[in-house]
Amino acid sequence: MVPTILGDVAEKLQTLFSKHGVFSDVQVDLKRLRALNLDDASDAKQLPTCFGNSKSLRYLDISGTQIGELPKFITKLYNLQTFRFANCKSLKMPTGGIGDLINLRHIYFNDEERMPANLGRLTKLQTLPLFFVSTTKGCKIEELGSLRGLKGGLGIRKLDLVEGKSEAEKAKLHEKAVDVLQLCWRKEGNRDILDEDVLEGLRPHSNIRRLSIEGYGGRNLASWMLKSSKELLSLNNLVALRISDCGMLYRIPGISGFSSLQQLSVVWCNELTSLGDGDGAVLTSLSLKELHIYQCGKLKSCPVSGLSSLGRLFIQCCDEMTSVGDSDGALTLISLKNLSITKCNKLERFLVSGLSSLEALQIWHCKVISSIGDSLLSSTCLKQLCLLECPELKFVPSLEGLVSLKIVKLNDCDGLECLPSGLSSCTALEELTIWNCCNLVSIPEELKQLRSLVELDIRECRKLRSFPEEILSSLASLKTLRLGPLSEELEEFPNLSSTSTSTPTSLEVLCLAGWGNVTLPHQIQRLITLRHLTIESFNGVEEALSGNLSFLKTLRIKGCTGLRRLSTGLLSLERLTYYYCPNLVSFHGELKELHSLTVLGCPKLVGLLKESLGCYTRLKRLQIGRFSEELEEFPSLSSIPASLEELLLHGWKKLTHLPQIQHLTALKELSIRDFGGMESLPDWFNNLSSLRQLRISNCPNKLKERCTEGSGPDWHKISHIPCIVINGEIIQDKH
Repeated sequence: MVPTILGDVAEKLQTLFSKHGVFSDVQVDLKRLRALNLDDASDAKQLPTCFGNSKSLRYLDISGTQIGELPKFITKLYNLQTFRFANCKSLKMPTGGIGDLINLRHIYFNDEERMPANLGRLTKLQTLPLFFVSTTKGCKIEELGSLRGLKGGLGIRKLDLVEGKSEAEKAKLHEKAVDVLQLCWRKEGNRDILDEDVLEGLRPHSNIRRLSIEGYGGRNLASWMLKSSKELLSLNNLVALRISDCGMLYRIPGISGFSSLQQLSVVWCNELTSLGDGDGAVLTSLSLKELHIYQCGKLKSCPVSGLSSLGRLFIQCCDEMTSVGDSDGALTLISLKNLSITKCNKLERFLVSGLSSLEALQIWHCKVISSIGDSLLSSTCLKQLCLLECPELKFVPSLEGLVSLKIVKLNDCDGLECLPSGLSSCTALEELTIWNCCNLVSIPEELKQLRSLVELDIRECRKLRSFPEEILSSLASLKTLRLGPLSEELEEFPNLSSTSTSTPTSLEVLCLAGWGNVTLPHQIQRLITLRHLTIESFNGVEEALSGNLSFLKTLRIKGCTGLRRLSTGLLSLERLTYYYCPNLVSFHGELKELHSLTVLGCPKLVGLLKESLGCYTRLKRLQIGRFSEELEEFPSLSSIPASLEELLLHGWKKLTHLPQIQHLTALKELSIRDFGGMESLPDWFNNLSSLRQLRISNCPNKLKERCTEGSGPDWHKISHIPCIVINGEIIQDKH
């Protein structure tokens, strides 16, 4: 069909796009063809001879094909201007390169093996995203020297193969209008002096806007990057500078000379000890808007007080960092909107003051920080406050007047005994999360005044003894509540509301965790809008959920050791989980909408499985098991509807074989875990013809050996399954 169509239009055809390599038998003359695009024609293995006479061809894209060799006629396409061959893993470039394509202006490839030799002969070239330096003839850095028309982005890799400044200068980068430049070294031995010479010879064009230096082994930066250099004025268009994985670099001088610099990233510079100008090492810039410092293990301070335009500051994994801001720890940046400090384990304090534009403040995993200052009053724009894993933090400044605040998260702050004052004035607050603050003893009554609160999450606060009663009666906008466990000194769970008329109609998600023998708050039965409910560790509960929860979609019950049965009335339930409820003796048989069921660690349900599972005619997903180590075999699953699509079986050490599930012909995913004695798969296993994924874990190695691809005795039973993983090893993946 294709040859016929091409034959009809060959004389006039100028542009041809195809996602299939269907031209091997085409015998037509395509003299007027100007553009040929075979991008992602993954079945194309050669470039057919019918394109050999396309002398007018300007654009050729063979990216993503399986073409292994370029035909000889490719060097005769003298008018070709754009040539793309990215992701061509089979392609071998001609030994002499493609230097005869004298009109080529744009070339695109993305790996070293596909880089043509003798690129220097392509003197009209304007676009060259990558250049890999080699010591072989035709691939040295001097090839770039004659490419005076290069512009846009250029990445030069393997610069450790360049021997000194004079060789680097042959690239003549300062003559090229390249505005995005990436200079990359491999970390090969001790090359600090040599790398410094090479960088010295790679001075870029004055129009450069983005510069990245990666893997550089020198201790100092090049003179053309220093404030004292006369040549620095030539880099006044630079807006972004990234210095990464420079393991020997000990100092980055001031950036005030880069008058347009907006972004600075310093990443994985483990020997860096100084950041800034002069003896006091202060960063100064009128233009810098974003500063990232990551994994600089010896950097002790971040002197940012001179960055008047800074809007985003991120400091992460700086183990020796003791100071952020001024020498006294004050941070006064009037333009700063986003501040994040993560894993700086020697940072004891910093003072948030004068941050009038601050919108987001996050302090995470700073083990010794004890204070962030006395006041947030000036930060009236603050929308998000997150203090996470700061065990020594004992005090959070008042939130009084922060009318824009929407999110507050206080997690794993062991030293915190009370919440910050001024909560009631946070009229826009939508989310309040307090996790694992093990010394928190009370929640203030003013919490009930947060009329805009949508999500309240207070968990694992084991000393919390005082909680506002009838809180749901006040928080009319609340949609999600997660609460508990609290102090064991409390003999009962806090009352969530008083009367039926005051129960909120907005709550959709409720997760409650109990302790000891406390019982569920009886108000749950009146939460008629509830969609998702989780009940955990209420050991005093024997029967759960009497009342009208007719709109409930998801129910998860975990670790309720006294629970015996679930009440009726859950007519809309779609997902049900029983997890370690050892005394549960009854299934809920009226769940006509149920499509996902999990039953784990409920030994007294074994005798009910065959009768009960057949009632769930819409069931699509079942996770079941861990009944009892004493059982010799897995309970029968013969009543499961044949329409089941996903099955997860959790066994135990004694089990030697699977339950009979060969009737599940619609099954797409099967997971088998902890069948400790199972050494082979049953003969009926290949009856599961719809299986797309099989995962087997914590089973004997003999089973894995029997499933060896091609040679294992059980391979024929599973070879039809596209994705197979056994004990963590991918056996087959055809996706």
